[in-house]
Amino acid sequence: MPFPRVGLVPPVDAAWVCRDPAVVKAYLADPLVCRGRITARLGAEIIAAMEQTRAEASRITLPILILQGGADRLVDPHGATALGDEVSSTDKKVILYEGFFHEVFNEPEHDRVLLDVEQWLEKH
Repeated sequence: MPFPRVGLVPPVDAAWVCRDPAVVKAYLADPLVCRGRITARLGAEIIAAMEQTRAEASRITLPILILQGGADRLVDPHGATALGDEVSSTDKKVILYEGFFHEVFNEPEHDRVLLDVEQWLEKH
């Protein structure tokens, strides 16, 4: 087996996706969700994309809204605040939803997230 196809990272724990059991159930039933380990190649591409994003974040000058679950176990919540610090836009807003998991738009309190997005869009 070529090394680019070797599985590295274990599959995502579906319970980490969202606190809503119905969303977790739908995630588990979705045939498009990757069930196995990600390959070394995909892992390398993800890391390269993250490095490129960080290197070029200062080029972002348009208004930006960054939403992040504060209890996300799939993505480090501090990455959202770091990105917010690195973009050059003078019109930026980072919202960390304490206690929320990865899919903030599917959390039980998703109405709050949608209202935040609506208010931000109306302002812009």
